[in-house]
Amino acid sequence: MNKIIEQIEKIKQINSNENLVIFVGAGVSKNSGVCSWWELVKEIADKIGENKCTSCEIKDLLCGECGEQIEMCSINGYNCKLKYDFSAEDFLRIPQHFYESFGDTEEEKKTYYDFLKEKFCSDEYETNIIDEIIVKLQPEHIITTNYDHLLENVNDPRVSKYAIITKDNDILSKKGRNYIIKMHGDIDDIQNIVLKEDDYLNYSQNHIIIETFIKSLLIDKTFLFVGYSLNDNNLKLIMSYIDFFVKEKRVENRQPHYLVVDKIKDCAHDISYWKNKGVELVDLSQISDYMIDNSNCENISNDIGKKLYAFLYYLNNEGLAYTNDKVQVLNGRLLKFKADISCFNYISYKTILEMFDFKSVRGIKAPVLTFSDKEEYDNFKILLRNKELCNLLIKAGIYGIQLESGNARDNEFFEEEGKENDILFELSINNKYHEIMDRIEKEPSSSVKAYYYSLVKYTDELSSVMNDLKELYASFDYQKLSNQKCYELAIYEFNNTCMRSLSYLMNEKENYDKLNLLLDQAAARYSRAYNTIKDITNKGADIQEMNDILLKHEEYYMKKASISKMGGTIYGDLFLIRQIAYDYYLFYKKNHLMLDWFNNVEKMVTPYIKAIFCTYYPDEFQGDFHGGFMRTNVSPYPIELLDVDMIVKHIKQKELRSIVSHYKVDSVELSDKFDISLLFEDFCLSMKEYWNFRMIEQLESFSFLLSLCKLNYEQNSRIVKAFVLLLTPDEKKMFVQLQITYMLCQFM
Repeated sequence: MNKIIEQIEKIKQINSNENLVIFVGAGVSKNSGVCSWWELVKEIADKIGENKCTSCEIKDLLCGECGEQIEMCSINGYNCKLKYDFSAEDFLRIPQHFYESFGDTEEEKKTYYDFLKEKFCSDEYETNIIDEIIVKLQPEHIITTNYDHLLENVNDPRVSKYAIITKDNDILSKKGRNYIIKMHGDIDDIQNIVLKEDDYLNYSQNHIIIETFIKSLLIDKTFLFVGYSLNDNNLKLIMSYIDFFVKEKRVENRQPHYLVVDKIKDCAHDISYWKNKGVELVDLSQISDYMIDNSNCENISNDIGKKLYAFLYYLNNEGLAYTNDKVQVLNGRLLKFKADISCFNYISYKTILEMFDFKSVRGIKAPVLTFSDKEEYDNFKILLRNKELCNLLIKAGIYGIQLESGNARDNEFFEEEGKENDILFELSINNKYHEIMDRIEKEPSSSVKAYYYSLVKYTDELSSVMNDLKELYASFDYQKLSNQKCYELAIYEFNNTCMRSLSYLMNEKENYDKLNLLLDQAAARYSRAYNTIKDITNKGADIQEMNDILLKHEEYYMKKASISKMGGTIYGDLFLIRQIAYDYYLFYKKNHLMLDWFNNVEKMVTPYIKAIFCTYYPDEFQGDFHGGFMRTNVSPYPIELLDVDMIVKHIKQKELRSIVSHYKVDSVELSDKFDISLLFEDFCLSMKEYWNFRMIEQLESFSFLLSLCKLNYEQNSRIVKAFVLLLTPDEKKMFVQLQITYMLCQFM
C-alpha cells in the first residue's frame, strides 16, 4: 500500500478518536494571498539593505580566457539565487534589525507595526478552501503560528466549537474544551506578535500558559503539521518540545506526529532524522492526479496547494477510492484489514462493512454477504481467491457471498476447511465444562482461562487467575505494545472492570476510564475493531433496531389475515435480527469478555428469542388465498444449538414463559444438527461438578424449554437419568441439591 494512503487511514483513526491536533503554518494562508514568511523577510531585508551579496564568493568571477573580472549581478537577466539565501538565524535576525532601525520610542516604532498591519490586515484576504477543510475535520484543537483571521473567519457553524486563544489569559478566562490557539499572536494585538529574534528568545517567559498547554498535549495527542517548510523557525520551536519529550523522557514506540512536506528531497537521511524526533514525514508528491481530481480543488491555483487540499479532503471523507482500479482498491483495504484484526478471535460484521465500504451491501442474510451491484460483487469475488480473506470473513460469521440484482443471481460459499474451529467455545455451548476444565486447568493463566473459569468457577480460582494476569500486565511497557499485546491487555482490563463491578469494589470509574483510554489509543493506532469492545456495553441502538425489525417480523406470522408481505424469507425477518444478536453474542464469547453474568446479554438476545417463538404463532391463513390476495408463506424456525445456549443461559424462566404465552406456542422444533437431550445431560454433569446459583436459574429455563420440545423415548429417558444423577445425594453438594429439589417442586 502506498505510504501516504497508510498515513491517511491512520490519521483518520486518530481524528475519529478525538486525538488529533492540527498545526497550521503560513503555507496555508499563502493560498489566500497572504505573504509567506520567506517573502516577508525578503521584503524587510530589501528595506534595510541586508542580503548575502557582501559575503558572496562568486559575485566576482575571473574570465578563463581573458582574465578580466566579471560581476555576475550586473548581467542583464541574471537572477541570483544566493542573494536571499538566508539561514534560520537570519530569518529571526533580519526582523530584529528592522525593528531596531526605528528608534526606541513608541511613535518611532509605529512604522514597524504599520508595515506588519499592511502585510496581514488586507481586506482582500479571504478564507480559502484549505482553511475550510481544516475546520470541517473538527480536530480536537487547531494551533496556528499565523497572525491573520482566516481560520476563525471560516463560514461554517462548526467553527463555533472552538474558543479563540491569542494570549495566556484567554485559556484561563474563555469557556470551552476545544481551541483555535494563535500561539504567535494576532494581528489585532500587533505589539505582542512573535516575529523577531527577541520574541522567540522570550517566548517561554511571555507565553508560559500557552506553551505549557501545548506541551501537555504531547501526552496523548497526535500533531499534524500543515503549511510549514522544514527550515521554518516556527516549526523548529514546536519540534523542540517534541524532541525534548521523546529524548529526555525516553518515550519510545509512541504514535508519531505527522509533518506534511511538498516532497522528501533526501529520503536516505530526512526520514530517519525526523523519525528520531518522533515525527513522520508526509510526502505530498505521492498524491496522485486521481486523488486531486477526486477532491474538487479547482479553486486552488498552485499544485502544492491542490495536493495539500486533496490530502486533507481524504482525511475528512470516508470511502474515497485512491485509484480508479476497483479491484486494487479492495485489495488495498484487504491488506490493511488483515493487519488490523489479526489478533481478534471474532470480529463484528459491521467492521467488515466499514472496512470495505461496500456500496451495494445492506447487510448479511444467514450468514451470507449479499450484494445488489454485479460489478462490486464480481470485484469482491476475485479477491475471494485469497484464502486469507475467506478466513477473515469467517471471523465475522460470514461463510459466503451472493448476488441479488434484478434477475441476476449468483453465489459463492467458502469451503469447510477454511472455517476456524474454536474448540473451547464449542465445548461451552455444548455444556461440556468438565472437558473445558481438563484442557485449561494446567495451562498458564490467560484471559481465555479466566473467561471459562468465570462461567463455572466464580470463586477463588478465578481471582487467582486474575491476580496472575495483573502481575503479568503490570510489567508491560504501555509505550511498546504490539497489536497482539494491546489486544490481550484490553481483554484483561475489560474483564477486570467486570470483576470489580460484580464484587461492588470502589474506584470502578477509575478503572473504566483507564479501559476507555486504552481502547481509544488502540483504535487509533491499530484497528477500529477495538471500538466494538468499547461499545459492547452500550447497545441501546442495536436493541432498538432489533425491536423495530421484530414489529415487522411479527406481521409475517401474526397478521396473515390482514397483511400481504413481500420480500423477507420463509422465516420472515428473523435473520435480520439474528445477525445482530449473533454478532454481539459471538464477539463477546469468542473474545472472552466476561459479560455472561450481566443483564446486558439478556437485553440483547431477548428480541431475537421473541422473534424465534413468533414463528410458531398459530394462524389458519397460511399460504393460500383469502380476500383476493396471497397470504405470506412462512414457516416455524427450527431452534439451533446457539439459540438454546442463549435461551438457557440468558432468558429467565419467568420471561420465557411470558414470551411463549404471548406467541401462543404449544411446541417448538429443533435443528437436527444437535441432540438436546445430550446437551441437557452434559449440563447436569457440569452443574453437579461446578454448581453455582446462576446454574439453578439456567436449569429452570432449560427444563421449561424441554417441556416444549418433541422428544423421543430415548431422549426422554436420557433427560430423566440426568435429573436423577443431578439429585443423587452428595455430601459436599447437599445444599445445592436441596435447592434443585425445591425448584423442581415449584416447576411441577
